[in-house]
Amino acid sequence: MGNWVHVVGTGTIGEPLIGLLTKRREELGIATVSFSKNRPTSEDVGKVEKMVRRGARLCVLPEIAANGGPLQSGPRAFEQAGYPKPTMLTPEAIAGADVIMDCTPEGRGIAHKAEWYAPRAARDPNFRGAIAQGSEFGFGKPYAYRINETALERGTDRFIHVVSCNTHNIAVLLRALGGTQLERLAEASFTCIRRASDVSQRGGFIAGIEAGTHEDAHFGTHHARDAYALLSTLFASEEHRDAVLGAPTTPRILSSACKAGTQYMHVIHADLLLRGRWSHDEIVDRLDGIPTIALTEFFDTPRVFAVGRDYGFRGRLFNQTVVNPKTVAVFPSHDPVFGHRTRIHLWSFTPQDGNSLLSSVAAVAWLLDPETFEQRIECVKKYLMRRI
Repeated sequence: MGNWVHVVGTGTIGEPLIGLLTKRREELGIATVSFSKNRPTSEDVGKVEKMVRRGARLCVLPEIAANGGPLQSGPRAFEQAGYPKPTMLTPEAIAGADVIMDCTPEGRGIAHKAEWYAPRAARDPNFRGAIAQGSEFGFGKPYAYRINETALERGTDRFIHVVSCNTHNIAVLLRALGGTQLERLAEASFTCIRRASDVSQRGGFIAGIEAGTHEDAHFGTHHARDAYALLSTLFASEEHRDAVLGAPTTPRILSSACKAGTQYMHVIHADLLLRGRWSHDEIVDRLDGIPTIALTEFFDTPRVFAVGRDYGFRGRLFNQTVVNPKTVAVFPSHDPVFGHRTRIHLWSFTPQDGNSLLSSVAAVAWLLDPETFEQRIECVKKYLMRRI
């Protein structure tokens, strides 16, 4: 049958991912793309028709009826609701796909791993693995494209956790400015100003600013915790990790978050303290030297967002962050104990969904063949932009 990728979930990540996998299926070395849909809701008929028309295969749960009433799932229920004829049942796809990408809402990926993916991995040595998105901390090895490929181990890492869009932003800034092994990083703090909802969502919008709590006693919010976990995979020992990033109870990466009444983009304020003296031009050159970072002259999210809408894949920017060099401020100092230091302040725009999509496709390609994944995702890397 060839390489088979199954996507669970058709929301803001799942739907464009299905579109990307079907559009670039040949270049990615994928023979079959299938996806799960649980309930035959009338408002999703058009979306599913488009995905099937592009070559994805619809999979549904077995027939379920409520107390002898109308069917709530199963092939007949979907056909009665006007959907394309399902190709197979979801349990068959879970049991047969080479790679499974879970794009369901928060917490469900962990549950699906326990129910479906881990038992499959235990009994089937040919199962390449499963990938989860965003807020599924603990699902598997944390991953972001071009951040920690060297930490992935063939045959061992069958469960991969693609980190959230803001974690991508934080991690790429830390590696760009702190060094590939974070050898220049003394400390860092990030304030994530999150959009209230996606443009495709009706609920969750707010009229103003909503302050977030610091729910993590050590990191502040999950953004720093997830970035710490991601970057920790770069170190061979806990001692080395603690020397660079600090121990988990005394980390050198902290974060805060709030939510703003906008549907465009998240924005992050970064405050980094680096070892040594660094000029503004040197900092900008380091940012410009990272292929997944885009520079812009724009200061506002509507215009950055509009570039993705007009020129990105499905309206999305695949870069991990977007920075206006004019927001970069450099403050040199000298400590009698630690020597020369440079504090960096900057603002960055987070291409939500898009940066996670790039890492998701890279993770799929890596699970299918770690030796050739970089060449096969060239077809997706072309969506990266250098200037916005």
